[in-house]
Amino acid sequence: MLRQEHEAITGKDAGVLESLAQSKLEQVSDLETVNGERESLLLETGYDRDRRGIESFVRDHDNATGGRLSRLWAEVVALTPQCEQQNRINGAVVRQAHANVQRALGILQGHTGETDLYGPSGRAHKKQYSRNLVKA
Repeated sequence: MLRQEHEAITGKDAGVLESLAQSKLEQVSDLETVNGERESLLLETGYDRDRRGIESFVRDHDNATGGRLSRLWAEVVALTPQCEQQNRINGAVVRQAHANVQRALGILQGHTGETDLYGPSGRAHKKQYSRNLVKA
């Protein structure tokens, strides 16, 4: 889904993005439900709710599932950094697109540029220079 989101962002496909956003909301809700169930199961069986507790639970109960538990957990562990990376990429693309829109709006509003300046507090702030593009 994150790769589809990336394609929709870079392709500027608002319809697909809207559909994906709805699907993501549903999946986040499902993940929250499953997370709550997982935490309850771990607590009820005497395991910590952290990663170490999950790994202990998987190790202790994997034989009862024919190894399925360890395969599923390995898949989660492998997919998590991939999802995090794709999410970072998508966020960077969105931030860049936002910056481009802001620059275009600035040009349309007659701003000729921004310069980083430092105020009396030593903090950086933007100083905008502008000029009229058209006079009526």
